[in-house]
Amino acid sequence: MGRKIEAEFEEKEFESQINSAIKEKHNFIYAPGQVFEKIIGIDAAYFSENEVLWQILSGGVDAIFPLQRVPGGILLNPTYWDNIEIPLDRLPPFQLNLFLQHKRPTYLSDARSSEWSFWKRPYYRYHLRAHQQLALEKLAAIAKNEALVGYACPAFHTYRELWERIKLDSIISSTNFVNAEKLSGHDAYTYVDAGIKGAACSEPIEVEGFDFINELSRRSDFSLDMSNSQIVIRLGKFVDTALKEAGLQERYQIMLSLASDDIAGVGLALIKISAFCQITNSRWMIGLKL
Repeated sequence: MGRKIEAEFEEKEFESQINSAIKEKHNFIYAPGQVFEKIIGIDAAYFSENEVLWQILSGGVDAIFPLQRVPGGILLNPTYWDNIEIPLDRLPPFQLNLFLQHKRPTYLSDARSSEWSFWKRPYYRYHLRAHQQLALEKLAAIAKNEALVGYACPAFHTYRELWERIKLDSIISSTNFVNAEKLSGHDAYTYVDAGIKGAACSEPIEVEGFDFINELSRRSDFSLDMSNSQIVIRLGKFVDTALKEAGLQERYQIMLSLASDDIAGVGLALIKISAFCQITNSRWMIGLKL
């Protein structure tokens, strides 16, 4: 099989650092984890450093989500979701849904490695989980221009390199990104550098990824003629369909059953999106147009 080295850092360490870099370098701001992740398990980002918008998301009377912590294993109370549309639609129009699954690479460094004949040099590889990949590609196909769905994996594997990329503010440019749709039918992805060049496996076939910043810029003028609440409800329907088409209804329905039957509209859509993120191990980010 050849010599292979697992990345020294954990997946979550890479994820937190690249998300922080997106926030600082490209003007994304992430909603506080306690509100979004602890209550319904989602992340959000928007193109703004407006303190008022931050306050709307982070807490207080007009917060999108209340600050009460929800103990594990209980029904979500429908009162948590009352009037959620009001603060949601105070935000600028949504312009982008971004779903990223962050991966931890394996570094393969000699000619006995499985895909050496394709690259003829050391390369990186990560494996795909079939059910997650299928759900992600289904969502990408359904949402089309309304969502960017893909994978992010670093083109480095040591802590020293991670700290160096953080210091040089180059972690995004040192990461390989690829669309989920392009990996349909494959069980692994390999690459040698950051950027867009890579190959899907079992039998290696060249698959071009995407330049993260250019792709955000390309989509910057795209917007829907809908309210934010309508867009979230629409996205909830997208993930619902994607999970059903991927054959994941059973696990999905179990997760939805934890919520009260009285939750509807935006609240139910957010729970559906949260369930999708948990099932696919992906992170949802929202771009807002200012």
